Amino acid sequence: MLDEQVFLRGEDCSIFRCEVEALAPTIKAHITERLIRSNRWVFSLHAASLVKDGMGLLLCGQPGAGKSTLTLQLVDAGLRYAGDDVALVGADGAICGIPFALTLKEGSWDLLARLHGDRYDTTHRRSDGISVRYVPIPDAHNQSLSARWLIFLNRVESGPAELTAIDQLDSMRRLIDNAFAADGTLSRAGFFALKRIVTGARSLQLTFSEAVEARRMLVDLCNGKA
Repeated sequence: MLDEQVFLRGEDCSIFRCEVEALAPTIKAHITERLIRSNRWVFSLHAASLVKDGMGLLLCGQPGAGKSTLTLQLVDAGLRYAGDDVALVGADGAICGIPFALTLKEGSWDLLARLHGDRYDTTHRRSDGISVRYVPIPDAHNQSLSARWLIFLNRVESGPAELTAIDQLDSMRRLIDNAFAADGTLSRAGFFALKRIVTGARSLQLTFSEAVEARRMLVDLCNGKA
């Protein structure tokens, strides 16, 4: 440490510098970057991952789509947590979440307080200036999973929650839009992994404004009621 700055050296000898309150997000970002660039994975998805009765559910969407808030709701409903931000994909189509502590932005803190009181009220600041809080999830799923449901989030200002089926071609296109490969291209192995994922899963768009209603709809889906 030097004054209020923390200096870190990565395994590749690169040097990082950040404020004390940004230390945890900086370390998390560094580890995530290493994982998604590993040649063990054919690509990664910007998605939260959960497990219900051994079957995987992916919540796909850009930042701000509500993945983490909805993940907190689903964990509270009994689904097992596997990761809230990045899902790594192997050549066989198997998916591995990164089970870091669940990261919640300010808009989710009221929900967090209702579910957990003030246990997780320590605030951290990311490099982009956004404040977050971390919620460690006990007994997180840390093995590969097969996707049974691919849920593409469409958050709107108002209106009822609605699940709409998506065909496989549209699902593949959307996954590609949410994917990252270390070399910037979708390899042949990556394409076939993507095809395996889409073929083995139900693809749906979830349009919602309220996370509670979306939670109920997804729980019904996982229980075979939708």
